[in-house]
Amino acid sequence: MLAVIANRGGNVLRDAPAEFGATRIRDDTRSALEILAHINDVLYWGLTKIQGNAVLNERPAGVWCEQLDDFYDLLERFDETLRSIDDLPCSPARSRSCEETSE
Repeated sequence: MLAVIANRGGNVLRDAPAEFGATRIRDDTRSALEILAHINDVLYWGLTKIQGNAVLNERPAGVWCEQLDDFYDLLERFDETLRSIDDLPCSPARSRSCEETSE
């Protein structure tokens, strides 16, 4: 999963100009900066979860280049943490909110 986020995120973000952060599909949608900030918040939550103390830290979007730096830094820290933990404090299995039935 982490490799997919790094690969797909990197493909989209690589060489994106600073003004790309202001891009919106429509006026009532999040900007690219706001989406990246949200992704970083989720990555941070996941990182702190596997470290044993989940922290949801919804920060203001800030500046595009800082969010880019945070994205790559969080991916690196997440990867290093996963490599260093023998027993994860949570299951890597996908959680389901309801039972699936096969009929």
